Amino acid sequence: VVLLLGDAGFREGEEGLGRSTWVRVRVVSTEEFLRRVQDRLARLRMRVTELEELQRQKQRLTRELIESLESDAPELAATATELNAVLAGQRRVGGDAEAVAPELAAITESVLYARVDDKAALLLEQMDAALARHIDRRFQYETWRDLSLGWRRGAAGGPGLAAQLARLLDLGLTIGLEDCRPASDALEQAGQSVDLTAIHAALVAASEHQARALTNIEDLLGRLAEWDNFQSILSLTRDILSRQKALMDRTKRQVREK
Repeated sequence: VVLLLGDAGFREGEEGLGRSTWVRVRVVSTEEFLRRVQDRLARLRMRVTELEELQRQKQRLTRELIESLESDAPELAATATELNAVLAGQRRVGGDAEAVAPELAAITESVLYARVDDKAALLLEQMDAALARHIDRRFQYETWRDLSLGWRRGAAGGPGLAAQLARLLDLGLTIGLEDCRPASDALEQAGQSVDLTAIHAALVAASEHQARALTNIEDLLGRLAEWDNFQSILSLTRDILSRQKALMDRTKRQVREK
């Protein structure tokens, strides 16, 4: 069902009525809505898989620079060009990682506003109140981070659909803000240092952040895979139930006809 809303116009004697732009609203069944959510998460899973490979490559380069500094000729290792190359690569990882959170937030937001999870009333109330404070259309990292931290402390507990998405969002924000961004900062510090000891310490710190990023990326991939498998089973079960119902109806009709 498609509804076109807008162009209300002013009517004499009626307050609070104005002119708005046209809005196209498509009403779909819960099953169709969840299939679209599943498709979006499947596409996101492919992007996260690419992110994992990219982060693994950049960590390997960082480890090679650390090993060169720990060699017998550290003064010949870790040139400014090499440090800048690793930093540029990690910044690319960070950009890709920070693009994951807005997509997860958009999916979570759509599920909450669609009210397909009756256990998520508190999450919806908290999210709506937090987002209502902003008129900027840009993604509000700090707002979503605060929401995510609150949900992590227990507001998003339980096995519900929205709670699962909240945990995915929390992981996405952690990867972008707490793992990849500090890794880039540490590599930038290494590039600005002139002392070999300081460069080595900064590279070690960057490598540790990269390792945590990989751990969380693998965790996110595992959860996305579980989601995909679970939703596939649900879809198959719904299909079986629908066919079984159709078969029962057909059997009843044939019995009546006899």
